[in-house]
Amino acid sequence: MVETKTNSLTAPGVTNPLFFGDSLTAGQNASSPGICWVSQLCSARYWTPTNNGVGGQTVTTGTDNPFNPSSIPTKPANNNILFMGWGINDCWKSPSLAQFTTDYTTCINNALAKSYTVILITGFFCLDNAFFTVAQYMTYVNQTITIAANTGVRVLNLFTYMQNNGGASLLQDGIVHVNDQGSTIIKNYLNANI
Repeated sequence: MVETKTNSLTAPGVTNPLFFGDSLTAGQNASSPGICWVSQLCSARYWTPTNNGVGGQTVTTGTDNPFNPSSIPTKPANNNILFMGWGINDCWKSPSLAQFTTDYTTCINNALAKSYTVILITGFFCLDNAFFTVAQYMTYVNQTITIAANTGVRVLNLFTYMQNNGGASLLQDGIVHVNDQGSTIIKNYLNANI
């Protein structure tokens, strides 16, 4: 079956979207850069991404690797979408849901002020591990959904979709980083819902 490639009809003018997030956005553990879900999604839409995913990054200040909201660039003419995806490291490194909410909201408002269309991506499916439980992590997933509602931006719930479409079989490291099948599942979901 040949996959149809289309630019998003809901986001006219997008050719170079921006992606911010942690190792899940960066594509850690993908067998090659082209297999990362960001690369697959952008290939399906004829986009050229700028992937600013950084392993270990958080959105929460006071941690060892927080995102700096001022690093969101002025919106270029060939882009109007900015994807944001944090939460897994925030849950691990900073148990302050209130600070996560404040800092994520600041990032979103900074991007909105620069006229981006912001799309949040919840954290991926994961398993209980030495750093946190799934129940603890779900508070961050659910809070991301609440933050999106409160700021008026879209959110795509990858945790629930992955849980219902492969779950643990999509994990490369048995904790949170996805295998190549997981990257494709994520691409399929995002491509169908943005």
